[in-house]
Amino acid sequence: MFSIRLITIIHNQQPVTVMLLNQIFDLKSAQSLSHTIIRLKSLNTAAFSELFKDNATKAPKLFQKALMVIDLQKTPDILSVDALGSMRAAIEATGASLLGVMHANQQQSDIARSCGVTIINDVKSTTASPKLTRPVSQKSRAVMTVARCRSGMQIYAKDKDLIVNGDVNYGSEVIADGSIYVYGRLLGKAIAGASGDASCHIIALSFYPELVAVAGTYAVLDNIPQGNLDACVRTYFEDDKIQYSVLQGLKKPHAHITQS
Repeated sequence: MFSIRLITIIHNQQPVTVMLLNQIFDLKSAQSLSHTIIRLKSLNTAAFSELFKDNATKAPKLFQKALMVIDLQKTPDILSVDALGSMRAAIEATGASLLGVMHANQQQSDIARSCGVTIINDVKSTTASPKLTRPVSQKSRAVMTVARCRSGMQIYAKDKDLIVNGDVNYGSEVIADGSIYVYGRLLGKAIAGASGDASCHIIALSFYPELVAVAGTYAVLDNIPQGNLDACVRTYFEDDKIQYSVLQGLKKPHAHITQS
């Protein structure tokens, strides 16, 4: 069995826990946003699942409702759909969620996108990777329309815009290569421009998300200005960061409304 060390350091007057594991992965709490980085060293998914479960048992508060980012920089191996699916299942079994992958090569990026997993450009801040250019006119896309997204569900609109005629509940996730329109409450995660299009946006009639992302640049609830919460909001990428605009004249859903 692999040895484990737990280290607690202080960064900006806040404790940061670093968990070091040999051979398979390092697990580190990010210092700038509410996520945890999994620095993968091997694509041995059986060992990954065993170790991840073991560490979640020993430190459950570190994993429960945590946002995980898989760092593939030290793993140039070919990534398969089954391998990514297995790691995702292991992460979600602990009560955590897979936010996305970073430092993926082209083959790994293609597999991640085919599985509806976001490519994260820069997890150190809410600014975008230098390779992203300023937004241009949004592409014309086909539209995928769904009813509300219940807790635990993930909906991915590949090469399309996504319209949700209802709520996106807490614990659910909507992803689109294009823009996302939520005609209800956005309480879960919404990821637009998943294939890298920075001109996409997210519009929600009632905005209180776990997480929003546009083209790999993201923000969690704690990083969103309070004045934008529980309002009709457009989320977009501009001036190298996530921006928010409160929309006037749109009617928010009432608390008693339910969607089929």
